[in-house]
Amino acid sequence: MSTDLFIEDVHFRRRYFTPAEIGHKALACNISDLAACGTRPEAFTLSVGLPPDTDYACWTPSFRHGALAERFGLALAGGDTTRSEKLVISIT
Repeated sequence: MSTDLFIEDVHFRRRYFTPAEIGHKALACNISDLAACGTRPEAFTLSVGLPPDTDYACWTPSFRHGALAERFGLALAGGDTTRSEKLVISIT
């Protein structure tokens, strides 16, 4: 199992990257960690803290239907959402 946390203005900036690019990076870090241990993921959970100005409908497909998730056949198995001052993403 692997978990990574990504925080806006620490690990990425929304003004420079698309939701798909940020989602790809967040998921790729977890897949990479597992590959380094000689295993392969089957599914992932996604928890996000969304600022009030964030379009939820724009962000979740970037993870659930992202090219990387499709490439590895990964299903979004659960997670949580909450409000946050900055965009915060945690993938397990």
